[in-house]
Amino acid sequence: MKTVYFNEYNVRMGNATYFPLVSGILRAMVESVPRLRDAYHFKPFIFHLDSADNVLACYDEAPDVACFSVAMWNEQLSLHIARTLKERWPECLIVFGGPQLPHYPEDYFAEHPFIDVGVRAEGEEAFLQLLDRFTDSRDFAGVPNVSYRDPETGAFRHNTETPEFDRDMLKYPSPYLAGVYDYMFEAHLDIDFQAIIETNRGCPFLCTFC
Repeated sequence: MKTVYFNEYNVRMGNATYFPLVSGILRAMVESVPRLRDAYHFKPFIFHLDSADNVLACYDEAPDVACFSVAMWNEQLSLHIARTLKERWPECLIVFGGPQLPHYPEDYFAEHPFIDVGVRAEGEEAFLQLLDRFTDSRDFAGVPNVSYRDPETGAFRHNTETPEFDRDMLKYPSPYLAGVYDYMFEAHLDIDFQAIIETNRGCPFLCTFC
């Protein structure tokens, strides 16, 4: 089995922080497919801002995949951790997604050569296909919403395929109902978790600014 770590560093407010919603949705999605549930082992979520040393200490075994949900408040820590992981475990697949990742990330990849894959927009379908392909390959040609490094040449590749946008959130498994957060209550007795419920997706506006 391949080992997967999710890094989604949310702000901690005293004893309170959020469940890592993106990480939970992606894990629940993968575990809903039996062949992938048997192929991947998910480590505990790394879910709030902390020192780099404390974050790296969570990596108690070699990662095959390290995923980062990157936002304004955690980008620099995410980049530092990803760079360090690639130095320690060069074969680890580093996957970035989130609002800080440009939709066409060629310059971002050039600036950060330790990133292997970038996922733009909605990640469920892309991540599912990404892990399915990674069971036996590092070539992600044709996987929608994905940019990646060519496994042979290291050249930047940008897949133009985009899945049909679907606003029906009921098609995706709920991380709460799937139980992926259940262990966190006993593992983190000092933390008051706050739940995020996503009721809709996608902006109704088409602004030139964005």
